[in-house]
Amino acid sequence: MVRPVNAGDMRHRVELRRKTDSGTRDEANRIAYTWASIWDTRALVESLSGSELEQARTVMANASWRVIVRQPPQSFTPTTADRWYVTREAKTLEIGYISHDPQRRAIEFICGESVS
Repeated sequence: MVRPVNAGDMRHRVELRRKTDSGTRDEANRIAYTWASIWDTRALVESLSGSELEQARTVMANASWRVIVRQPPQSFTPTTADRWYVTREAKTLEIGYISHDPQRRAIEFICGESVS
């Protein structure tokens, strides 16, 4: 369940990025992919700790972050194949779990730091 968040708590600038075919091939002749920004917004980004961290790790082994955003435009739906890029910290977070607010006002993402 997504917890209530005040607008002032959403102080991080984030981009939702989606993997796209770059139209080129790498040295092993595999399709090369890039990450295209599909949504730029403000979010609450916080590290998980204690029982929340343990519970999140039952869903995603490297879970360590929570990202909460307002409901996105209806032109796309975020998926676990997408990634969050936290602009100020230059941090990329892989999405492991998505939870929607019952009133459809916000979405919570449980994420782990990307190693690549």
